[in-house]
Amino acid sequence: MQALWLLDPKDVDAPVNLNAILYVPDAVPDFLDMTHTEVGVLLYCRRVLIQQSAKDVIPNWLRFLKGVIDSEDIPLNLSRELLQKSSILNKIKSVTLSKVVKFFQDQMKKDAENYEAFHSYYSSYFREGILKSQSQIEKEDIAKLLLFESSNQRPGKKVSFQDYCSRMQEDQREIYYLCIPNRSLAEASPYYEAVKADNLEILFCYHPADEVTMISLRQFNRFNLVSVESALQRN
Repeated sequence: MQALWLLDPKDVDAPVNLNAILYVPDAVPDFLDMTHTEVGVLLYCRRVLIQQSAKDVIPNWLRFLKGVIDSEDIPLNLSRELLQKSSILNKIKSVTLSKVVKFFQDQMKKDAENYEAFHSYYSSYFREGILKSQSQIEKEDIAKLLLFESSNQRPGKKVSFQDYCSRMQEDQREIYYLCIPNRSLAEASPYYEAVKADNLEILFCYHPADEVTMISLRQFNRFNLVSVESALQRN
């Protein structure tokens, strides 16, 4: 997916003047090769380059993005140390992150097939964002971009946390998941068999980092994330 985002000041719901062009390059980077890569977005103030790598504005898990951010509100006379502490940069970071997440969410709804292809290449970055973020709100925003197979859907069909929550039973208060290499093993798992009788939907998590990601995320939309193993041991 070649995602292009254009932002005009009138579209920003915050007291900050901001223009931005952000995109995902056609060439898909290898996640391991990108481990030590810096953020690829340039930060400008009135067309004057402030940062070659806008790491104070773009979180590192979005380092696959390329583009330019320009804000007239960034002070030009601040030192590097004071610039990092600037409330303006925090506002720009907050607005940019929310806009990027919303853009990807919109793509998920508009073109599910294309988004799934994008997700297959970039979901490791999303998991990294959840693991490194110190904010539960930010963790859950990033989690909106993740897709999983589900016990209630045919093999290959992917669902989001939002999809899962929309189908929860009326008295259900937890989101259940099973971390396992593939669907065949998931459906043969004694843990799956034990909860299947209760007609509870289970997210099948195949990514190697899913277990630590779920533990770090802890909850979504005020519902606790619970592995089926933990649920059975608890009961």
